[in-house]
Amino acid sequence: MPKDYLLGNNYPNPFNSNTKIPYEVHKRTKMSLDLYDINGRHIMNLEKGFKESGKYIEDLNASNLSSGQYIVRFRTPEGIQSEKISLVK
Repeated sequence: MPKDYLLGNNYPNPFNSNTKIPYEVHKRTKMSLDLYDINGRHIMNLEKGFKESGKYIEDLNASNLSSGQYIVRFRTPEGIQSEKISLVK
């Protein structure tokens, strides 16, 4: 596991329209948190910029998206982590 950043599991999962995506950074770093469909197409940017060391929770409102599987990608200069999430309407 990376020691400088961590993408947690969203909750609830599966979810209906709204979910929370936790992540941590252990030192000041540039980051981005993005949502992709299961085919790898970029859907939206959830967060981007520099973050100070700490724990964060990003709220995702997916009411305008179709039911299905999505990928959350957390990227920093140290690497990339991804989690699969399920939207059920």
